[in-house]
Amino acid sequence: MKSSFRLWCQKLAPSKILTLTILFAVCQFVFAADVQLDLSGKDGRPPMDGACCDNKSRTTSPYDRAESGDDAIPGTPGKSARGADLSLRDQGNRGQVLIYGTIYDDFGQERIEKSMGLTASLFIDASGGNGARGGIGGRGQSGCHGKDGNSSSAFAANGDDGCDAGDGGNGTIGKNGGDGGQIRIYIPKDQTHLALLVNADVSHGNGGAPGRNGGGGDGGTRGSGVQYVSGSKKVCYFVPDPPSSSSSSGSDGFGGGFGSSGSGSGGGLQDLGNGYSSFESSLRPLPGANFELYMDKFAGVAGDVFNELLGVKAATAGESCSYQDTYARGRDGSSGRDGRPGTARISGGANGRDGSLEFIVVDEDGTQHSYRKPFDLRLVGYSISDKAPGGNNDGVFEPGEELTISNITVVNSAEMPSPDLA
Repeated sequence: MKSSFRLWCQKLAPSKILTLTILFAVCQFVFAADVQLDLSGKDGRPPMDGACCDNKSRTTSPYDRAESGDDAIPGTPGKSARGADLSLRDQGNRGQVLIYGTIYDDFGQERIEKSMGLTASLFIDASGGNGARGGIGGRGQSGCHGKDGNSSSAFAANGDDGCDAGDGGNGTIGKNGGDGGQIRIYIPKDQTHLALLVNADVSHGNGGAPGRNGGGGDGGTRGSGVQYVSGSKKVCYFVPDPPSSSSSSGSDGFGGGFGSSGSGSGGGLQDLGNGYSSFESSLRPLPGANFELYMDKFAGVAGDVFNELLGVKAATAGESCSYQDTYARGRDGSSGRDGRPGTARISGGANGRDGSLEFIVVDEDGTQHSYRKPFDLRLVGYSISDKAPGGNNDGVFEPGEELTISNITVVNSAEMPSPDLA
């Protein structure tokens, strides 16, 4: 059915104005474009983004400089479409349209020759290629974290400094889009109906979006200082003979420590009934002794418990000394500097320029007339009646009745002249 309809369209297509307006529209709707010419510009090659910190190991020493992010490698602009100078010729009874001419670009030209049916259409893609987007700079490498100190020595107790981070890489600009192609279609004056078969896309290519500079890496965190043994100090005590446990009242105690000498209070042992006895006012610090430590040791118990709390082995009267560690804290390190972002000035690419589709009608004497679009016929009036041989002329249009359409009036709203009625 489709092939028979095609033959019917081919037979009637070049005949009358009504055919050109209605029949061509129906035929082009039924049959898709049979001939396509791809003259479009290619899109630009995409950029290569800079390597990011994720692809690089973190520096491990504060003396190692963190690496900067890689700069992006730019893409390329969109290519402009090729142009074409094409002639169309109706082959008459053969029902074919001959297409021939030249396709050209900045690097040369080539000849083409094709044919298509009168019910087909010619589509020319002469759009410009899109420009590549801008590249993204790589992110700077992050600095190492400073190590915490350890308590083995004063030097080791200090925290390490964090490492400085690397700077971000530079991004790139978006690339320009390509221009649309310049298409010229040459048609004889008596075959302007062929202009209805041509469609073209001559739009510009879009400029690429701007890239982006890479961000700087994060500076390494500082290490913390820790507590360490900074030295020791000597703490001494006087240990008197412990009084007899059988005495109900002890001998006079020593003069009060830290004050003027005087009579001491009773210093005997008091039986606690649990195998231990309390010993009151029996200790006094020697000159230079640590008062707080002295007070901690003051309320002791007799015997082994007393000696254990005192921290000395001697249980006899006299001077007993012990050594106590002193402590200090190491300094904290400094945090590393954050990296700086890339510094490139970045913008988007510019759009290309639109191309053009131009119809050139050639007179018999070779004179050329240029138009931007084909003729455009619009139906503005007609008459219809049932006066045909198969009608009854009663003004009522009944199913199966033959009708006559006459006085068809059309107007051409375009500059290109419409085909002759003959």
